[in-house]
Amino acid sequence: MDLLLNPDKRDEPGSIQRTSDLVQLPTPSGVVTLPVGTPIAQFASIDPNSGVNLCPDFIENQGHYFEVELSSEEKYALTEFLKTR
Repeated sequence: MDLLLNPDKRDEPGSIQRTSDLVQLPTPSGVVTLPVGTPIAQFASIDPNSGVNLCPDFIENQGHYFEVELSSEEKYALTEFLKTR
């Protein structure tokens, strides 16, 4: 919820999900080994039929701006209201 209401916090270090271990991907031409720290979206969003990356933006939590002009009190009230639903 905090990232929804505070977009300036979205691009913090770690917002790009990365591999923590070596990853071996089977491909038609053999196995490809990806190093530790490879952005997951770099290989997980590839269309297997065309090889085109379907989502080339690695920052996955970029989202949309939603009620960013609200005051802190209004954001808190909105959050509390949503908890009741």
